[in-house]
Amino acid sequence: MKRRIFVLLTALLLISLCLLSCAGDTVSDPFTVFYGDINAVCKLDVQGAHSEIKFSRLGGAIKAEFTAPQTLSGFVLSQEGEGVTMSYGELSVPIQESAALILNLCKEAFSPHYAAITDIQSEESSGEKLTVITVGDIIYTFTSKGVPKSISGTYNGKQFAIQIENLSPAQSVTESGEG
Repeated sequence: MKRRIFVLLTALLLISLCLLSCAGDTVSDPFTVFYGDINAVCKLDVQGAHSEIKFSRLGGAIKAEFTAPQTLSGFVLSQEGEGVTMSYGELSVPIQESAALILNLCKEAFSPHYAAITDIQSEESSGEKLTVITVGDIIYTFTSKGVPKSISGTYNGKQFAIQIENLSPAQSVTESGEG
């Protein structure tokens, strides 16, 4: 009996997802914008500590550059391969990956897993239709056109909220024609 209920609920979930993917401007995998190389300009709040960052992922390299507040502006957290580096101007020091909370939070938030979706809802805010998708402890909000608007939730026991100002595919120097 339990197996039949499970099969029925799974079938209903799959039908619901299919209907959502066929409706209007909605795409079947809303996270495609996060796949591959990206650049994002974001406002970040981690348990009341506010900052603004430029996040980028290009190939295997990941970088979070602080642009605000003034006390953090210019600091860069980067990871290429196994090592994590914190730098400011010409000064650069290796740090433990576990100490780079902001970098790890951004890596996790900007790498959603479509298969891990636990809830999809539609809502309206200030006259704008939004799609809200939950993946574990992280909530993604998209505009009706599929543009990421915000990411929030809990990471490593800390509450966070990211307001995405701009998210676009990243281009390497050679792809942009400058190298």
